[in-house]
Amino acid sequence: MKQKYLLLLLNLAIIFLISCGNLDNMTDTSKTTDSIDTQSSEELTENDTITTSSDVTMYEGLWTKDGLLEMEISGLGGSILELCIEEDGSLSGVYSCIEKVSYNTATIKFDELSADNSYITAFEDDGFGNSGTLTLSLMENSVEVIISIDEDQTNGDVEWCVESNILVRPLNHDSRQSGESDLSRSLINYLESILRTDMPYYEKIFESDTRYYTIDELESLSDDILSIFKNEIYARHGMEFSDEEIANLFHQFNWYIIGDFNESELNEYEAENLSLAIQVEEEKGYR
Repeated sequence: MKQKYLLLLLNLAIIFLISCGNLDNMTDTSKTTDSIDTQSSEELTENDTITTSSDVTMYEGLWTKDGLLEMEISGLGGSILELCIEEDGSLSGVYSCIEKVSYNTATIKFDELSADNSYITAFEDDGFGNSGTLTLSLMENSVEVIISIDEDQTNGDVEWCVESNILVRPLNHDSRQSGESDLSRSLINYLESILRTDMPYYEKIFESDTRYYTIDELESLSDDILSIFKNEIYARHGMEFSDEEIANLFHQFNWYIIGDFNESELNEYEAENLSLAIQVEEEKGYR
């Protein structure tokens, strides 16, 4: 029994000695670590004050909610952020939130955002009398916009305001969802080709109700775009389409309201352009 007791005391003594040794090592290591941390902190602080444009170049350009195109945001509502990189590496830009249906647009313009100010800026008015702060969180494949509205602004009388969102790069037409119709893709491609990617869905596509189109203009259109040109004239006067793809396309536009279509209500431009579009379709064998 005495031997076991002595053996236990010996083991405790060994453990105590080892622990003391580890404590000394930990103390030394802690001192070394503190020194390294202090040095790293000083270097980090110094580096932070020299933010180069290469640090944030990848974030320049457009970022939107759900990867929608700019024209889709304009028509369907959503959020869009445009970032520019200044010579000193800071960020400037515009952040807008568009409300669906009403098309209320709340906007914040900012500049001189950098790591030095944690990409935070105050704003006094987003167009609807709201004030607060905007913070950008730059992530690998997205940008998070964090909006904090001042407490005295958060009341039920606010008509619209900017909102927090996680934004990604707009998807090009090659990356669109497979469920998107060919007609919609054709329209997006056409609008991009004539630099109308920001066209909102509350505006008409063509000017077929205000001017005469030439046969050369209509012959230059693809079969899809020519079909959209012709059917937009019908759509503006409330025609209900039996073709589901055409119907879905025009239902995206807030001016399209199904009613009792009467061809006699077409103005002189619409009547002439419609006749010419049908003629070109027949000549090309589309009908």
